[in-house]
Amino acid sequence: MEFRVYVDGIAKIICDLTRETTIHDIIIALAQLKGKPGRYSLVERTPNSYRTLGPNERPCDLIEKWANNEHVRYILMQNNSSTLLLSSTNETSKLQNNHKRSKSLDGRKTPSSQQEQTNEQE
Repeated sequence: MEFRVYVDGIAKIICDLTRETTIHDIIIALAQLKGKPGRYSLVERTPNSYRTLGPNERPCDLIEKWANNEHVRYILMQNNSSTLLLSSTNETSKLQNNHKRSKSLDGRKTPSSQQEQTNEQE
């Protein structure tokens, strides 16, 4: 099974997916390929919306869900401290900071995880 992800506007094909492969696995592989340290998220773009994928979601499930829709794209984004900017030069839209993001690859807490921790303490 193959999964297409756009990195800096270029389609990258992820091969040999298994049912156990997670979005987190793909983000790590693509971030290493890109060679730039930082925090990354994978975004599902449809004609009407953007959705940040959770780290435990399974690409195989997404492939099955959108099998007949050629307008769905997956885009690797490097997270910024205040906003999420699409890493693709062709995709210049900004996402709001309050979207859920994948866990930081460098171990730092994301703003959404800090807010969740604050809410739990109250």
